[in-house]
Amino acid sequence: MYEGLEPAGSPSTLSLRLVPRVILGLALALSVGGCADWPRWSHLPETDPNAVDAPEDLGALIQRTWIPVPEQGDEPWDPTAVDGTEMDHTNALLVRATLDGIGWSDVAVPRRVVADPRCEVASAPRNPTSEGDWLADVDTWVLTAPADGGQLCARIELPSTDVGWDLMLAKLDDCGVPKDFEASGDTWLGYSQGGASGGWAHPLEADTSYAVFVAGYYPNDHARQVSYRLGLSLVGSSDATIGPCPALPPPEAP
Repeated sequence: MYEGLEPAGSPSTLSLRLVPRVILGLALALSVGGCADWPRWSHLPETDPNAVDAPEDLGALIQRTWIPVPEQGDEPWDPTAVDGTEMDHTNALLVRATLDGIGWSDVAVPRRVVADPRCEVASAPRNPTSEGDWLADVDTWVLTAPADGGQLCARIELPSTDVGWDLMLAKLDDCGVPKDFEASGDTWLGYSQGGASGGWAHPLEADTSYAVFVAGYYPNDHARQVSYRLGLSLVGSSDATIGPCPALPPPEAP
C-alpha cells in the first residue's frame, strides 16, 4: 500500500526519450561463356519450401507458452505478486490490465511504498525522482528472479499512440520496498516512453525480488482508461548478451 498527500502542481509536457566505398580495379579475363550466369542474383535457386520467412520482429521466432496474469484489484496502490518461477525458456507471463487515469506533476512529492513497520526500512519512494510523481493509477507487478537469474524481457502494447508511459524496474529490499531503480544509459530504464508499443531487456540477479511499474504520465487525464498488454519473459542468463525478446502473442490469443 502507499501513503502520501494528494499531489498537486502543473502538468509536465510529453518528453519522448523519444565511407564511401573504394573499388579497386582488377584486370579480369572473362570468357563469353563465363558471363552467361551473370548477374548472380537472377540465377539463385528456388526458395526452400521449408524455410521460415524473416519477420520484421525477430521476437516472433521465439516461442513461449503465455501464462495469463489476473488484473489488479480495486486498490490502485497495491502491488500484485507474479510467480517469477513460472518464467523459463518455455513459459512467459502475459498481463492484461487497465490504468485508471494517467498524468504527472513535476512538483508533487513522490508517494511512498509502505512495508511492514517492523522492517528496518519501512518505506521508500515509489519512483526515483526527488520531485514529481504520477497523478493517477500505477500498476506494480512484483516477481522474484529464479536461481539462475536471466535477462528479463518486458514488452508493452497500448491501443493508442498519444499516451506517454513509464515501464520501470526496481530492485526490492528484504522489506519489499524499492531499493534501486535500474538504469539505462544516463536515465532510468523505461522512463518517459511513448507510442503504441515498447519495452526493454535487463539482467536480473538470481533469487532477487523486483517490481515492474506501469504508469501513464501524459496527458493529464484522471478519467481516462488506458488498457495495455504486458509480457514478462526470461531469455539467456544474467551474464549473457541480451538477444531478441519474445514477441507478444496476437491480441485475440488466450
